[in-house]
Amino acid sequence: MSTVQVQNINHTNGTSATTIASSGIITNGQPVGFCAGGTATQTISNATYTKANLTTTHALGFDTQSGWSDANDYYTVPAGMGGYWLLTAQANWTRSVNFEMCLITTNGDDVTDGSYWLTRGLNGESGDTTNDVSTMASGVFNLSAGDKIAAVFYHTYGSNLDVSNNSTHLRCFLSGWRLF
Repeated sequence: MSTVQVQNINHTNGTSATTIASSGIITNGQPVGFCAGGTATQTISNATYTKANLTTTHALGFDTQSGWSDANDYYTVPAGMGGYWLLTAQANWTRSVNFEMCLITTNGDDVTDGSYWLTRGLNGESGDTTNDVSTMASGVFNLSAGDKIAAVFYHTYGSNLDVSNNSTHLRCFLSGWRLF
């Protein structure tokens, strides 16, 4: 058996890539992740799949690898960053209705096509029609470089329904962390 003793692993350009603490904790130079949040109320039409309007310029937003597109409201997995990702999305509806849904989709411009859905969160049993309710979707997914990830909202209220947003805390968002 051999033992390799090392504290730092550097890239060939001299920058620190990984640090190993005496406790065994390994710290990478820069984690890969993003969080995009809504900053204004967004109206969702009845029975219409609608991509969430989100931005990484939100007070709590970030993007360590510049994969987020404000113009298209999706995150593109950067080159060399494919692998397993933890993704989470949330919709905060201004009132509870019979059926609200929050989806995480990939690579589909047609968000109504279920073959592009990674996961969905549902609220379909609330009898309270006056208070806010949130639907959330989350999971670990094997993504490839170039995959486009978006949050999509849907409801069957009967008329338009708003998702509420706030510029200082997250009500509607999509976030992701590359795990390995």
